[in-house]
Amino acid sequence: MTILLINPPAAAAHVREGRCTQATRLWGTAWPPLTLAYCAAVLHDAGHVPCLLDGAVQRLPDAVLRRAAAAAQVAVVAVGNDTGACDCAFAAMLKTINPALTVVLIGTYAAACATQIFAAHPGIDAIVAGEPEYSVRDCVAACAACVPLPGIPGVMTRAASLVARPFIEPLDALPFPRWECIDPRRYRLPLLRRRLLLVAPMRGCPYSCTFCTTQQYYGTRVRTRSVASVVAELERNVRDFGVRDFLLWAETLTGNRPFVMALCEELQRRALRVRWSAASRVDTVDAEMLRAMRGAGCRMLSFGIESLSQEVLDQCGKRVNVEEVAPAIHMARRAGLWTVGHFIVGLPGDTPERARATVAGATRLPLDFAQFYAAAAFAGSRLQQALDPADRAGASQADFQHLPAALQDIARGAAYHFYGTPRRLLYWSQHLWH
Repeated sequence: MTILLINPPAAAAHVREGRCTQATRLWGTAWPPLTLAYCAAVLHDAGHVPCLLDGAVQRLPDAVLRRAAAAAQVAVVAVGNDTGACDCAFAAMLKTINPALTVVLIGTYAAACATQIFAAHPGIDAIVAGEPEYSVRDCVAACAACVPLPGIPGVMTRAASLVARPFIEPLDALPFPRWECIDPRRYRLPLLRRRLLLVAPMRGCPYSCTFCTTQQYYGTRVRTRSVASVVAELERNVRDFGVRDFLLWAETLTGNRPFVMALCEELQRRALRVRWSAASRVDTVDAEMLRAMRGAGCRMLSFGIESLSQEVLDQCGKRVNVEEVAPAIHMARRAGLWTVGHFIVGLPGDTPERARATVAGATRLPLDFAQFYAAAAFAGSRLQQALDPADRAGASQADFQHLPAALQDIARGAAYHFYGTPRRLLYWSQHLWH
């Protein structure tokens, strides 16, 4: 069967990867569609023909969509949080092109809003409740065998209640993402413009931040691939696609110290000469690990800091001490890593005074980059219950209009205050342009 896997077009390029669904904003680059590429690999191994279209980086004229939808038997559509309504409407539109098409949605927004989506869009046939690869495979197998979809584990339909699906274990059983379905040249690092691919070394998150939806997708228990599997994928990407820059896509890579140390040791042993970045928490790093990461090719570490107010951190379930922030960033800088800080304005407990203090504190930290988001009540998150859903449900992290008026100007001006300091302007004039 021919299977259409599609990242819908949007007004601005969007990332739709698990809990991370947002406009590209400052970075100005779209990520390769990792989840869709994994689904493509699983479907290819099952004997199907995957066709992947990424509306985040390529124009999808009406003629192209019509040909693709007409040729396919199943369409798998990625749905984001702040583009959820548009994405679902787009998916339903595909059914009008090809009434015989089976339309399946993936993404945390779709899973959390399944009842409303089914009611609003008769053309949508199924919604994957969580980790999508095997659920998508079984949906396609059912369609190929002319078997009804209700009852497939991990898949929601109008006709049956959800049957739970175990998480994929071991993760090494998954084939490598099928990047052959896309043009890797379209995906570039911001500023440096080198080609970029994603590699996922682990899934799951034991933390319970109220603003996050990752546990819907991958659960609370961390499942880690073998070091041999991750390195083999990196080698494949270098050999087959000529890519040497990677984002190791994990909620908190540094949360599994033994894995990180073993990975760094193997990368150095093989002299693979790859460059990579990863996400971290300030309470999961130490100097020895950071030095090992730098020696193994890590160039940048992103810290989810969220706020510099302990009251706000406590209310959002971050489970971190604000006093740990600066030492972690200093350690990373001393190890030779670029650092990124991510902050959220408008979380429960945030006030204009606390928000201003966070922005001012961020400018004093030795961060190379910072991103400032608006608190958004993503569907299915605990934050959705804490905030007024009429004002914030489905709101974009990049759109500050849904914040209380007293916080809007602070949020909008945060990036200007961070990047506009004389110290940081001097730093970038010395390091970026020369």
